[in-house]
Amino acid sequence: QSFEEIAKSLQKARIDKEQEHQYLKTIVEHVGTGLISFDEEGKIKLINKTAKSLLNIDIVSNIKSLDRIKPGFADLLHNLKINEQKLITLSVNNEILKLSLHSAMLKIEGKPLHIIALHNIKNELDERELESWQKLIRILRHEIMNSITPITTLTTAIKRCFKNGSKVKPFGEINEETIRDALSSTEVIEERSKGLIEFVEKYKSLASLPELKLENLVLLNLFNRIKILFNDELTSREIKLEIEILPENLKIMADKKLMEQVIINLVKNAIQSVDKKGNISIRAEKVRDKYTIQVFDNGPGITKEELENIFIPFYSTKEGGSGIGLNISQQIIRKHQGNIHVYSDPHKVTVFTISLPEVK
Repeated sequence: QSFEEIAKSLQKARIDKEQEHQYLKTIVEHVGTGLISFDEEGKIKLINKTAKSLLNIDIVSNIKSLDRIKPGFADLLHNLKINEQKLITLSVNNEILKLSLHSAMLKIEGKPLHIIALHNIKNELDERELESWQKLIRILRHEIMNSITPITTLTTAIKRCFKNGSKVKPFGEINEETIRDALSSTEVIEERSKGLIEFVEKYKSLASLPELKLENLVLLNLFNRIKILFNDELTSREIKLEIEILPENLKIMADKKLMEQVIINLVKNAIQSVDKKGNISIRAEKVRDKYTIQVFDNGPGITKEELENIFIPFYSTKEGGSGIGLNISQQIIRKHQGNIHVYSDPHKVTVFTISLPEVK
């Protein structure tokens, strides 16, 4: 009787396990993210319907077979680090895919098993790209119209100085005041034309960032140099700048000149934002395998609308601002495989946060 009860319990456990297996299998098959798992030799243990559909494959036993989709694809999947994310472009059936790859690993009976999640984010990227272009075009139109409109108006005014209708005025009708007005107008036209040329040069600088020259960068030295750089302005406006680094000898692998440019941009923005006797702080720390650098200020803050546009080229909340500093900073951080974002609680705190991966 005891053996029968044990047998029934084992049978029930097997049934429960099978039901759970079928339940999980159904979820894996119908989830909207592609899933592939394989062992150290590349032998595929699981590939769901979404992954097969994304990659346009039916039967595949080893990830090496995926090289026919993109040369080196198998090695890319195999070499993805745990929790690493990567974005790749594939052409499948004449369709361009933007695949976000995420890697995980588990061990079964002591043997490692790679798990790769694939998600096609092309539509999301296209929408964001279109939105970014629309915002950029609005700002470009605004900047160009600000220069073109007065040039057109002044050109018409100059013509009126020297013409009556379609005929040129006789020399006797052109007095000294008319000439002075025309010269003043040409000076303004020259100034606005130079402004347009400067604007185009700034635009060119967005697409010409140099290649990274990585080196061990001691953050304390970097922050101290920046503090010295702004010392006169900080002193004259009685602004307090604090530096906090944990640990104090923290180093990152980065391009010294480009990273310095980013921190200078952020500190400069903070100084311009705060009132006299304001507070600014630069903090840096390492948590697990990620470095974080933050610049805080207690200025008036950034509105919700400004937060949405703040990294768009030529968008500036400051009068006379170029609007390219934050965009270039964002590009530099992305070149370092990191990201930068901003949080603002108006009239309390604004913080720009840079997150950088550990480079081994």
